[in-house]
Order: sequence, then structure tokens, then C-alpha cells
Amino acid sequence: MQRVPNEVPLYLATGDGSPFAKVIPKMAEALRINGCTRVETGLINTSGHYVVEGQPNAVADLIERYASLRGESQ
Repeated sequence: MQRVPNEVPLYLATGDGSPFAKVIPKMAEALRINGCTRVETGLINTSGHYVVEGQPNAVADLIERYASLRGESQ
């Protein structure tokens, strides 16, 4: 089955202390293999799994940074 490329930007992140931190790159690669062309990854420093609770300002900064890029790529 041929997949149509999905060009929706996706930023996949977790806290650097999360049990998911080690698998984020593998998750991103699986998304890319399945057609997601604009996947970026990152870790939020000094945070565990619940990044919104542990680092709310860092999460807000990421949202602002990547949401503001939305109009630039079109």
C-alpha cells in the first residue's frame, strides 16, 4: 500500500527524565517511514514524563516557537 506523504509539522518531545526519552528517535523514524515528512524531536530538560506539569514554560515556549513557523513554510 502506497502512503501519501503527510507534510503536517510534528514536534515529538518528552522530558529528559521520562522513560520514553530513549525511544523518541525510534518513534520519529517510524513516523517518517510511514509518510510523515516533517517530524522533529527534542527533549525538555529537567523534566520527567509529565512535561506540562514539570516545565510548563518550556512547553509554552515550544508551542509558541513551532506554531509561529506554521505560516512561514506555506
